[in-house]
Amino acid sequence: MEYLVDTCVWIDHLRPGTPHKIRRIAHEVVNRPAAVVCEPVWFELLRQSPKSERVGIEKRLLTLPMLPTPADLWRKATLFGQQCRDAGVHAGFADLIVATICQHHEATLVTFDNHFRLLADVIGFETELLQRPA
Repeated sequence: MEYLVDTCVWIDHLRPGTPHKIRRIAHEVVNRPAAVVCEPVWFELLRQSPKSERVGIEKRLLTLPMLPTPADLWRKATLFGQQCRDAGVHAGFADLIVATICQHHEATLVTFDNHFRLLADVIGFETELLQRPA
């Protein structure tokens, strides 16, 4: 089983101001032996990274296997987006792409974002929803 680490988990892992309890959870997730990354998460992290941190973040991401982007990504993401819309589930562009990659590779998405559970119910992929401690 592969665990695709969502962007929000990476942000809490990398951001200096993240509360210690949350950082500890994120640290555990990104350091799992079966943790993986995908191109959309890579893109989301590096496009907004401060210039001074980009090299370090990219080096860290390179330590994880990259799930290949499926050749039929756009077709599947379109169908999944339509299914979500028909089910009354709002699905953003990037979230649909990440969900499609998880579904294709049968990877579990590890995230703090509860809305992925709704997408998972429609699309059919596994999520591990992390809880932010108070």
